Amino acid sequence: MGENKMKFCNILLAFVFFAFNLCYAQTEFPGWPRIIRLDHLRLSSVHPPALENVDSSPGLETTCGFHEDSVYVCRTDGSGLPGWPLVPTWRGIWACDMPCIGDVDGDGEKDILISMNENLIYHTSVFAYRKDGTLLNGWPCPIAPGGTYNPSLADLDKDGKLETVVVPLFIDTCIYVVDDNGRFLPGWPKVLPAAGPIRENLTGPAAIGDLDLDGYPDIVVASEFHLYAWSHDGTPLPGFPVDGPEGWYLGAGGTTHLVLSDLEQDGNLEILISADRPFEYPEGMLCVWRSNGEPMPGFPLILDVSPSCSPIPCDIDKDGLKEIILCTYYAGEGYPNIHVFRHDGTYQPGWPIYFQWKHHFRDPVVGDVNNDGWAEIILTDNAQINLMGRYYAYDRHGSLVPGYPKEIMGFAGSPTLGDVDLNDSLDLAMTTDLQFWDSTHYCAHLYNMETPYNPFLIHWGKQGHDNYNTNNTEFGLLFKPGDANHDGVVDIVDVVYLIEYIFRSGRPPYPPLSGDANSDTLVDIVDVVYIIKYVLMAGPPPVEN
Repeated sequence: MGENKMKFCNILLAFVFFAFNLCYAQTEFPGWPRIIRLDHLRLSSVHPPALENVDSSPGLETTCGFHEDSVYVCRTDGSGLPGWPLVPTWRGIWACDMPCIGDVDGDGEKDILISMNENLIYHTSVFAYRKDGTLLNGWPCPIAPGGTYNPSLADLDKDGKLETVVVPLFIDTCIYVVDDNGRFLPGWPKVLPAAGPIRENLTGPAAIGDLDLDGYPDIVVASEFHLYAWSHDGTPLPGFPVDGPEGWYLGAGGTTHLVLSDLEQDGNLEILISADRPFEYPEGMLCVWRSNGEPMPGFPLILDVSPSCSPIPCDIDKDGLKEIILCTYYAGEGYPNIHVFRHDGTYQPGWPIYFQWKHHFRDPVVGDVNNDGWAEIILTDNAQINLMGRYYAYDRHGSLVPGYPKEIMGFAGSPTLGDVDLNDSLDLAMTTDLQFWDSTHYCAHLYNMETPYNPFLIHWGKQGHDNYNTNNTEFGLLFKPGDANHDGVVDIVDVVYLIEYIFRSGRPPYPPLSGDANSDTLVDIVDVVYIIKYVLMAGPPPVEN
């Protein structure tokens, strides 16, 4: 009887989605949405999907982890990859947040990592799967009780294989690093020292980046009251741990996480995190530290309302300096709740703005969704009016992009941007849960955004930034040779930019090699001449380095 009810509900829901998309002019890929399961517990768990070419065939697969169920890897037509979905052999499994994808064992094939915990005893393990759904040798790796945040990947020791960084949710206060064979890396785990009479919880996943510029990735995590940073071998970095602002909780109770970014595009990473106060206080805070643990001038900033997402850095106005996007909870029409700050802590012109719906608490993504050559801010809202949510797009001036918001059915997670079928058209993936009076339906969606795909203008394409979940804007940075100002176009503006840099001590190209048009590893007047010939005299294009 239960199985028949599930089939009937799925058929009915598929018809409802078809009619909904028809009415609201939403273009989903054929075979989508994927209606994953029916849950009578009505527990909300919508984790952002990852888009990655897992099986080496043309096109990207959509990988999703779902609460108390399984992990799905779907082709562009909605069909499952052989060996998937992966259904655990024991019940009571919670797929923890979102997967990360990379070549863990160095065999040239992509692997999928996800942490799960058995909710009967709160025992957590990290699983590493091949593309066919079989476990890598030595996995799973038992971690700790209490669940974890989503894991991160990095080649910490530069051996060509990826290590996995795992941060526990609660109960445990250790930072774990696991090698490609599912064993703890020498020097790990690290146990956080007690903070006075009470033990402080860790408040989000790790961020991975080279803070000390020694060529090796470092690991940064936040607890409620401190910021920690370790070298790849487990040695604390100079200047850390850093005390958080007194009376404030870093990570806003685990609803936000820290981020690394080169805000001033000078080659040094900054550390960003939002914070809140105990429940009787409504204020929020945005904190920024230098890579040595010193506070960034102009920060911290105190906000009227608690933050509802992580700070997202990106250069939305193409001035060579990153802005910081931060959302706060709804607190009435007198309180704006989407903020964009300059790197010095002042507001970007046109911001903040009032977000018209009330229940946004997912990280936004940033990319060009209307082919205007500028990146927009895309975020979801989940007011659940008539079982519907929305996703919005705002331009750099704080204006709603024409055609938005777009309606979605159900409670939506943070979206993921990419080009799934590799046709140079932008696609958007997300998961939703649709809550009825006695059940919840989990669904995966894949939309064709019907606008060109510009990877150079996707500044933050998914939660965690990338499929390694590094939370680092500089990881995997795409650039065009000759595009000195990193706006995605090689034109006369880049000539002016390079002249300012070479002769007037202007801002350096970002990243540095983007100014190297002739691929000689130097940025000099020869590159200026090369770009002028390309732009104005139909000369050869800049050379890939």
